[in-house]
Amino acid sequence: MSCTQCTGKKNAAAQVNYPCPCDRFVFPSPLNIGAGLDKLPRQVGTFPEFRRAMLRDLRKEAVEVIDSTNTLIEVTPLSGWRARKNDDYGIMLLEMWAYVCDCLSFYDEVLANEAYLRTCALQPDLRRLVALLGYLPRPAVGSVVDLAALAEGRLRVQLPAGTAFRSGAFDGNPPQVFELDQNTFIHPFTNRLGIVPPHNGTVQQDSPDTLLVDLKGEIKENDIVLLVNNAIASQNSCLQVKKLEKHTGLDNRQYNRITFTTPSNLKKGALLENLRLMKPVSSTGLWTKSDTGVSINGTKITLNAVNQQVKPGDVIMLVYPNLKQWFTVVTVKEVSRPLAATNTVTVNKNVFTLQGIGSPVTELTLNAVVTNADPGEITVYYGMQPIATIIDEPNPTLSSTDHVSFSALVETPVENYRPTSFLLQDKNTLGTSIEGSINFENQTLSATGIESWKQPLTLPVNAYGNVITASRGEKVENEKMGSGNASVAGQSFKLKKKPLTYHLAPTADNDQGVKSSLAVYVNGIKWSEVNSFYGKGEYDQVYIVRQNDQGESLVTFGDGIRGQRLPSGTDNVICSYRFGAGAACPPAGSVNQISKPVKGLQSVNNILPAYGGADAEEAATMRTYAPKSALILGRIVSIKDMEAVAASFPGVRAVKAEWRWDSGKQRASAHLYYIGSDALKASLSQRIRNLSDPSTPIKVEPARALRFFINLSVSINPKFLEKDVISALFSSLLNPGSGILSPENIGIGKPLYRSRVFEAVLNVSGTEAVHEIVVNSIFFNTFALTPGAGNFFDIEQGGLVINGKRNG
Repeated sequence: MSCTQCTGKKNAAAQVNYPCPCDRFVFPSPLNIGAGLDKLPRQVGTFPEFRRAMLRDLRKEAVEVIDSTNTLIEVTPLSGWRARKNDDYGIMLLEMWAYVCDCLSFYDEVLANEAYLRTCALQPDLRRLVALLGYLPRPAVGSVVDLAALAEGRLRVQLPAGTAFRSGAFDGNPPQVFELDQNTFIHPFTNRLGIVPPHNGTVQQDSPDTLLVDLKGEIKENDIVLLVNNAIASQNSCLQVKKLEKHTGLDNRQYNRITFTTPSNLKKGALLENLRLMKPVSSTGLWTKSDTGVSINGTKITLNAVNQQVKPGDVIMLVYPNLKQWFTVVTVKEVSRPLAATNTVTVNKNVFTLQGIGSPVTELTLNAVVTNADPGEITVYYGMQPIATIIDEPNPTLSSTDHVSFSALVETPVENYRPTSFLLQDKNTLGTSIEGSINFENQTLSATGIESWKQPLTLPVNAYGNVITASRGEKVENEKMGSGNASVAGQSFKLKKKPLTYHLAPTADNDQGVKSSLAVYVNGIKWSEVNSFYGKGEYDQVYIVRQNDQGESLVTFGDGIRGQRLPSGTDNVICSYRFGAGAACPPAGSVNQISKPVKGLQSVNNILPAYGGADAEEAATMRTYAPKSALILGRIVSIKDMEAVAASFPGVRAVKAEWRWDSGKQRASAHLYYIGSDALKASLSQRIRNLSDPSTPIKVEPARALRFFINLSVSINPKFLEKDVISALFSSLLNPGSGILSPENIGIGKPLYRSRVFEAVLNVSGTEAVHEIVVNSIFFNTFALTPGAGNFFDIEQGGLVINGKRNG
């Protein structure tokens, strides 16, 4: 009979000897190795299978022997052997062979796995395999730091190359040493430059009834004033003061705030520099001794007296009981108005005519028609004098679009010293770097390179003009590597300090994009470092540098065919280099120690964290990029090539390249976004352009980080310790290698799927269910969240909370 799995299957050969095909023992089983596996299942059997197979086949094993008649015959000597107990010597011998076969089969699989790039586990084998592709694993790279230096005295100070600075210990890492790569000048006049808080300089809303003023005279409640916009006359307003009070601004300074009884005519965006508050020094009335038509006639008004103070071009105000108007005087003329009409008088039947009595008054012609009203209720104000200017509070922050001027006089250096790089730091010790120049005449800073200035700085802000750039690595001078021996091909020496410092060098002829700090001298002559001996001749004084799995650097010289052999001598091979490298970079404010005093140098400080450091390339990265390097062959053709080159660049954590429309160039361009320090942009861009066709339009910029807070409510099996499960969840979600929420894996512009979060959480032992996911205080109920092109969800700026416990 057959089992349920074999019922109906046609297997005549098996049915002859076995009730069910499952009972048939096939050994060794045929290998079935699929493509793309991380491990090759090549081990054909283990001890139980080998033991069973030998016990099965031993009785049928035939041998050829010569019998007593000297005839070659075939016999099966163990056909009748039935021993199966463990204490049988024959069984013991058979089991020993089974153990041997088990070991051989095991190591056959191990050796097979070590023969392929995807499956090898040992670092030496991995390095050997990638070397066959001509791929050089990236060594550890030293970081770079921009320091704000303060100088003493009044003259320019030169800092020689090799000036060393030291950081404090940070995040469990020991102090790091940074040195200047070249001579650098600083000047005490540009040490620390205070920045005047910027002002908007415009009206912030339409028809405001409250303004801040800088008083030039006295203003009281109920005063009539004229608010003038010298640029836009239609916004002029006749106003009455409701109250004048003190106001404490965000900068804790006292300001005068004036409130009017009615809104003004000002519009949002009006420039404050064009606004004036005018107050009349005198007032008068209109002519009221005769009918109204004489006092107000179109654009003409008649005053109640002769007024020689009003001149053409003056501004006057007419204040009605419920209306206030302003006018510009066009002409001024003295006229006569009658006090009494002409009468006739009869005396003794004689009629006499008495002429009316006239009074001289002033008639004004205005620039607009005057509203008719009872002249007795109208007051004319004239003699306008500036009483206040309109001001605003300074902004609480400084942004990249603000005008930058200095709060104190900055003297012009006599040496014509002109800094071009600046560091800005606010009161919260946050900072940014910019490119620009100082206009010593206008006492302003013109910023040009502001791409990295993304967040506003909280005032007060200081600018530091003495920016010096130092790279990581402690100097080792004249180390004796060993003695040359002309009879030995390919001599190799190990450096005493590790790791050898490498720095970014994105040149076209540099496949790795980094350059070592090593300089080797043989008999006092400097030899050159090359990537390989390929194409080198017997007289080329060159050497190669390779790193082993312990981070030690091995320097190898030529064999006399490819590269010159070392000449014989005693301690005739010496070197100088710097050591120290890795991804750990000192945070802002930690590099503040001067290793060796330099005359004129007072202090240093890193406003911004160091950047550009990278650990030696890991095995997983080698497996990914070594095959791609064989396809790139030193040039970029496709978008995928661009991503491969950028992803292997030191300090870059993730990349995304795509064709996008460039509105500035009005054409499609290759747009590369990366996650990493803004300071890498120039070097990365140079590296990409060196390997690309010169006609290819390329734009490189850092991806925009979106602050990302995620709160998980997870049900945990009571059999597990909650703290251990939560710790495992943090590791699973945030691990740089595999965590779906780490910047390396979350991707640029890629959606975050809710199902993937569920999967990652439930794959951790001890979790039972996910009750809810809250992202940035909003329930994550949709199937995915998308950051948008060029953006990524940055959980490092935000945070991960699991059952009320936050990472870190």
